[in-house]
Amino acid sequence: MGKFSDWDIDLAEGQYSEELVRRLFNGKSKIEVKRDLRWRETGNLYIETEQYSTYYNKWIPSGLTISKADFWAFQLDTLILFVATDKLREAVREENRPIEMKRNPPTKGLLVKVSTVIKKCYTIS
Repeated sequence: MGKFSDWDIDLAEGQYSEELVRRLFNGKSKIEVKRDLRWRETGNLYIETEQYSTYYNKWIPSGLTISKADFWAFQLDTLILFVATDKLREAVREENRPIEMKRNPPTKGLLVKVSTVIKKCYTIS
């Protein structure tokens, strides 16, 4: 006997996906939007985790460390990559590649490969 279509499962998955996209674009999800201009040459995304505060004269948590967003969206040329914040945190922890950015104000963060972020999104829990 041939394989039957699991139309009820397909329907449920389709409806879940439709609701997720609806939430993303109707403002029901908090989204942190980022653009890394060097991602194409490096294959990495820079994820900020700390910022130097001249007011407190010390490093303070920022970026992913304090984010309350449900998703992060990265503009990669004409592609926008939406990533659940918990999956992004997992990907960053997995690679653990710290870097300090000499900008004003200076920031600290981690580099993560775009491919690692995408693979982490496909990990079945």
